[in-house]
Amino acid sequence: LNIFYKILALFGCMVLQTSFLRPLAISGVKPDFILIGTAFFALEEGEFGGAVLGFSAGLFMDILGGGAPGANTLIMLFIGFLSGLSKRMFFSEKLGIQMLIVFFLCMLDGMLNTLFFPAMGGNDAMDRITLPLALYTAFAAPFCFVFFRKAKKALILKPFAEK
Repeated sequence: LNIFYKILALFGCMVLQTSFLRPLAISGVKPDFILIGTAFFALEEGEFGGAVLGFSAGLFMDILGGGAPGANTLIMLFIGFLSGLSKRMFFSEKLGIQMLIVFFLCMLDGMLNTLFFPAMGGNDAMDRITLPLALYTAFAAPFCFVFFRKAKKALILKPFAEK
């Protein structure tokens, strides 16, 4: 699959995150589907591809979500790079490893957001928001990873001779 498909899929994650999945919220916390999508594709692409995809996801977030210009772009670039780097450091095909990677990336995202957006509540936000978000996102990640793998297989085009 090409980078265009992956960027389009991350944009789809953003639309889902902000629009359609409100019923999945538990006490106002929803899984971070943008981070899950970035982690999934970065685990496939490695550090450089992860950084490019993270940059793209963060840029979408900055354009559509407001906030400090460039902060989400920088944070997600870093998240994508680290996720891609973990491809070399861990056997990332195991379910538990994938959940741990997503959990730690989500915790890092929360810490960096607290740093860049102190008006969100400072250190108190780490307890009230970041930990439940990281846990929920980590448990949602395997389902999303399976969906992305199936969508990837379904979208691979067959040559015309096979039809």
